[in-house]
Amino acid sequence: TAPRGGTPGDRFVLLGAWTRKGGNCPPPGEQLCASGVPGLADLAARRQAFLVLKTGELPVATRGSWEASGARSVLFLPLDGPGGPPLGVLAVASRGRFGFPRGTVRAYQTAASQAALALQNLRLMEEARQAAVLRERQRMAHEIHDTLAQGFTSIIMTVEAAEANLPAAQAPEARRYLEGVRRTARENLAESRRLVWALRPEALEDASLPEALERLAASWSEESGVACGVAVTGAPLPLPAATEAILLRTAQEALSNVRKHAAAKRAALTLSFMGDVVLLDAQDDGAGFDPEALNDGAPRPESGFGLGAMRERIEGAGGTLTVESAAGEGTTLTASLPMAAEPVAEQAAERATSPVTGGAKEEEG
Repeated sequence: TAPRGGTPGDRFVLLGAWTRKGGNCPPPGEQLCASGVPGLADLAARRQAFLVLKTGELPVATRGSWEASGARSVLFLPLDGPGGPPLGVLAVASRGRFGFPRGTVRAYQTAASQAALALQNLRLMEEARQAAVLRERQRMAHEIHDTLAQGFTSIIMTVEAAEANLPAAQAPEARRYLEGVRRTARENLAESRRLVWALRPEALEDASLPEALERLAASWSEESGVACGVAVTGAPLPLPAATEAILLRTAQEALSNVRKHAAAKRAALTLSFMGDVVLLDAQDDGAGFDPEALNDGAPRPESGFGLGAMRERIEGAGGTLTVESAAGEGTTLTASLPMAAEPVAEQAAERATSPVTGGAKEEEG
């Protein structure tokens, strides 16, 4: 199990369960609140080396799944990280009458230490991967700024110079074409600037996520001429950097889609802190569309790519993306992400090949 949300070590979610001889296991996703399990809070606070409980001592809400597996007692061992609360807890269920002999406890303590080291290594690898992604985005942002953005600016200046030097007799016809070139260049310049803003991690270095959303909405409204409000509900809490970046990028892409396709008069962004999850709602009162039509296999590069990219990014972080829309009724896009940085923990569970990587195992003896 691994900590999730709230105070570190207050709540644990089961990532995976294994058994040697088949049969039932507690389902992944089941949660244990430390305050509801005798001794688990002390274990999470490192005031206790291990904890053995009869299944009858577990909370009523979770006791049934453990008893259904045939377990009579459960050994809890902390997966100690480098300082702070444990990275998680290894739970070992026993069907035997006599619980866990001292030698068995020591063996599982060794296994828990190895699992904690493996989990910490996975987290370090994920942090390194995220740092590499941010560096690449920074590089791309500079490339876009130094090439595309400056190129479009040069085109606009050249068009304006050409207009100023047109002979009067040729001006009406030529100006119509030049205005089209200038309008296209300005639109693409604005798009390239939005890309730079979205790619650069500095957007969140000097501002909180709500502040960054306010800036995004103000900039977008100025460029699009569409009013966009920002609201925050719940008590704002610190979020993992990767989660903030995903939500900010989702808001940017959602507003970009509104500008391109919705013909809306108003848009709104709402950031909601709801316990274990954080939600971002992007709403507009525009033309709307049929979300199911995007899944019929027909190629729609303009309308479908942004939504698919958003969904892939959000689901890759352990979240969900939902879209509610209908023709003529506007669109509401909702991104939901866990408050805690869960992808690493999920990877740890998925890559595990034995119980020692953090989960639950049954023991016959």
